[in-house]
Order: sequence, then structure tokens, then C-alpha cells
Amino acid sequence: LYRRYLGVKAVYAVRLPDGQTLNVDMATAQDPAYAADFVGAANLINVDGIHAEKNGVRVDIPGGVLELAQPYTSTKNQQLAVRPEHITMHTDSAGEPHHTEGVVLYRRYLGVKAVYAVRLPDGQTLNVDMATAQDPAYAEGATVRLSFAPQCRLVAA
Repeated sequence: LYRRYLGVKAVYAVRLPDGQTLNVDMATAQDPAYAADFVGAANLINVDGIHAEKNGVRVDIPGGVLELAQPYTSTKNQQLAVRPEHITMHTDSAGEPHHTEGVVLYRRYLGVKAVYAVRLPDGQTLNVDMATAQDPAYAEGATVRLSFAPQCRLVAA
């Protein structure tokens, strides 16, 4: 139904099939990774390290580094939650200093969008959604660079 971002937490309202409304508070949910996936498709990427920076955190992921504008927490066992539509695939790194590489496992054409499965250097598989109008139709086995939108968030694993 809606999402409200409140600085260090997000609150979601989800309508269940029986008509009831469920509120999910990402800051207090017992399992934030489950909640992130529950409210919509989410890639949960293993994190190799988290470092405090002046304007947020630097996050080490397999094959790359990202900067996120969220507060540093020393919580161990975190994952990066990224929705499939918040990942951009490209073949060059011009203007994209924070990315990782991956290999296209397959592409599925679904009319208004194409859905890709991309393997990261550590073997994790990400789902990536791309609008058909912007889809260059990467072939199976192609090496691509993956960039992440600012909406990604660290969640407890």
C-alpha cells in the first residue's frame, strides 16, 4: 500500500490477500532480511565489510565497493538488500566508480521488461529487471558491470 522512509528505518503497509493490512517496521522487525524480501523481490547480497565514512558507509561486496548514505552500525552479519529494478547493467565503467562485475546466466523477455540472472564473483546470483526500451539484450555468458541505486539498504542477515 505504501512505504514511508523515516531516516534510519522504513515503515511499509502491505495488504494481505484476505484484506487485512500488515505494517512492517524495518528497524524493529525480528528478521529485516525476511521483511525486505516479503514486501517485494529483493536480492540479498553478502557483505564483506562495512566502514564508517563522512556521509554514510562504505560497503565491500563481492568484486566491488559501494557507498551508502545511511548511518554506520557495528552490527555483524549484514546483507545488502537491493530490489531487481535498482540495479543497472552496463559494459563500461564511465561515471560509475562504485560497481561490481557479474556474468549473465540468462535473460527472460517479459514484454515490458527483461529479467536477468547475473552471477557475482563469489557465486551469488542476482535478479536484475530492465525496462525493455533500455535493454541491450545481453547474451548468456556476457560480462557486465552492475551499479546500484541509492535505495539499497543494509539489513541484518
